[in-house]
Amino acid sequence: MEKVSVSIQGENVLVINGNIASLDDYVTIRDGINSVLDRGVKSVTIKIVDSKTIMSSLIGFLMKLVNHDKVSINLEVSSQELYKSLSTMKLIEVFNTRKI
Repeated sequence: MEKVSVSIQGENVLVINGNIASLDDYVTIRDGINSVLDRGVKSVTIKIVDSKTIMSSLIGFLMKLVNHDKVSINLEVSSQELYKSLSTMKLIEVFNTRKI
């Protein structure tokens, strides 16, 4: 299976390519987000390009950022399936999610 890649664009945009499926994928994404937050930003845009799923550990990490650390998350997803899953979990507004 193809490994997830994370690239940082500009000051606070992360682009995630590949299918999010393993603990290693979670760690890669978490580390990418933390490297952006280490710059002192309080708003992060995360673009999930390929994945149709999102791991519960990643959802938990994002929830911690929003609720505890007061980071504004702007989640952009290309998969209709992932968008529907986030909608079912009532996370569209929490993560300011939009379909791209």
